[in-house]
Amino acid sequence: MRTMLKIATSHGAWIGLHVDWQWSQADRGFLSEEESLYRNWKKGEPNNYNGNENCAIMREGGGFNDDRCNRRFPFICYDESSAERYILITAEKNWTEAQSYCRHHHTDLVSVRNHTENEKVTNQNGYGWIGLYKNWTWSDESKSSYRNCEITSDHSSLAGDDRICAVVSSGQWKKRKCSKEYRFICYEGESTCLPPVYQRRLPATDPKMEQAGH
Repeated sequence: MRTMLKIATSHGAWIGLHVDWQWSQADRGFLSEEESLYRNWKKGEPNNYNGNENCAIMREGGGFNDDRCNRRFPFICYDESSAERYILITAEKNWTEAQSYCRHHHTDLVSVRNHTENEKVTNQNGYGWIGLYKNWTWSDESKSSYRNCEITSDHSSLAGDDRICAVVSSGQWKKRKCSKEYRFICYEGESTCLPPVYQRRLPATDPKMEQAGH
């Protein structure tokens, strides 16, 4: 199977891995499916300026803005055991440091589940890092932690394109714009297969096309 897939994907084939925005508390049973999709982007955001804006900050007025994760801002923690659920920390940290601080001293960086919560956070705290960030996720929403370190350590986009997906090519995972066309690998139960239908037709003399029945 491994050899077959390596040959069949020599020119690249989509796998179900893509970069998407998600909340820091998404893996803690805190969010429903609908709540996990809540966004309140400011007009023109996210714009992924210079292709490297992978974390989100809440601006004055409650709108979200994507920004570089290594920049230093105040941040907003959520504390599920406190009467004051939303806590503004005025000390400026980068996004990763802010998340670590909130998880150590409170519950997590704030995950905003709906418009009502967004207004509460805005009214009480002003602006700062929130728990929204880009991460590689599987299309079936599985909890599998398996990743190819080379590709998943890099969340940056290609040429400013904000939709990034993964292909496997000769055993290596690579970033590609989701709008490009490749073969794709389907998963069904315990079996993995390349479907016989391709998005791009191959030349009639190509033996791969004959094998696929085209």
